[in-house]
Amino acid sequence: MLATPLRARLGNHRLLPAAAGLALAAVLLVPSGAAANPGASATLSGSTLNAAVTGNARVGVWRVRIVAPSGRERIDFVLRTGDIAWHGAVRVSQLRNGRWTLVSRRALDGSMRRLEQASGRGAGVRWNSASFRLPRNGDARFEVNVELTRKGSYRIVGAVRVASEAFTYGPWKTVGRVSVSR
Repeated sequence: MLATPLRARLGNHRLLPAAAGLALAAVLLVPSGAAANPGASATLSGSTLNAAVTGNARVGVWRVRIVAPSGRERIDFVLRTGDIAWHGAVRVSQLRNGRWTLVSRRALDGSMRRLEQASGRGAGVRWNSASFRLPRNGDARFEVNVELTRKGSYRIVGAVRVASEAFTYGPWKTVGRVSVSR
């Protein structure tokens, strides 16, 4: 089934370098356990929020965005797959003069390899990297557990970036929006 679309994309080219062929095959083949429908979810238990974004086999970057009750602060938890390890970042932004301005950014590369633990707070949440769940066994699901530190309604937006080629990702695609109130 992949031969026709692959031939259409490659035109009359008959030979591919081995590395390019393997990279393309890795992107095009969908593992049997991969999620077919991307989406976002959130559950609240007391003050603990579990927010998740699910992609599919072509997703290489996940983002869980939590917007504070004021609507003027947000925190982004970003996960990116790499050649041999996961890379992560937590970004806190504030709305100033109608534009989102980055207030702080923290790289979580060591935490994504479970070599160190990172924690922090911002935009009405307290987080710890030990509570993150990385995609595994082909399920393409990234979860964060955070403690909500303010009263009010939080907005959670899940987004993904899909690979057009191996490690070449397109723009953010929103896959779900959820609100929770504390």
